[in-house]
Amino acid sequence: MRVANSSTRGFTLLELLVAIAIFAVVSTLALTGYTDYIRYGRVQIVGSSEAGYLRKLQAMNPEILIATGHPPGNATIIRQSIELGMKGPIIGPWYPTELPVERVGELMFGRFVDYSCVDFESPAYQALAAKFHAATKRLMDNNALSGYAIVKIVADSVARAKSTEPKAVAAAIRGGRFEIDGYAWPLSYTEWGEMKEAAPILYTYEKGSAGQMNPGASWRPKVVFRSKTTQPYVPGE
Repeated sequence: MRVANSSTRGFTLLELLVAIAIFAVVSTLALTGYTDYIRYGRVQIVGSSEAGYLRKLQAMNPEILIATGHPPGNATIIRQSIELGMKGPIIGPWYPTELPVERVGELMFGRFVDYSCVDFESPAYQALAAKFHAATKRLMDNNALSGYAIVKIVADSVARAKSTEPKAVAAAIRGGRFEIDGYAWPLSYTEWGEMKEAAPILYTYEKGSAGQMNPGASWRPKVVFRSKTTQPYVPGE
């Protein structure tokens, strides 16, 4: 989806870095399906986040860098690519929201974009995040909100099923539709466990007060794109 959308921006060369072999396989398959959308260009797959591979990309001057390394690899990709003079946006892999600021610093502003299940601009999220920060002194990012959602879904499903028996709770989860404060889409599931209504958000970072959701911070997440509802994966298709 991200590659296909890039065609409207006129991008012709996208670079993908991966830190783990299985990510290389699935990412290559995903990008291959969208190469028709890249006008007069190509997708370059590179197998590691080491600086040597980034230097190989430097001469290509990529217009988008899709950085799929996990911590600490992703921070290295962001920082080193900018230091090497690459100018295009860097798209992350669902990275913990605070870590790029902590590990890359000023360099990443205006360059790094990531995707999330968190609607950072939602008043419901901001109220929940303020409570979370008061208790933990941390920003409520996608990992924290996902954990909160899991507990809420299980608790609600136990109440609906009027039982703690695993099969009854599982049936209540599969048959339910859960609206979680701050979550970017309603949570409902197919029989095989895929989300029915996923609509990821792309966000970047801007300087400024984050208010009570992250008191004292000099930066805040900024939503830049809201996906339409995606179609769930269907086994065999």
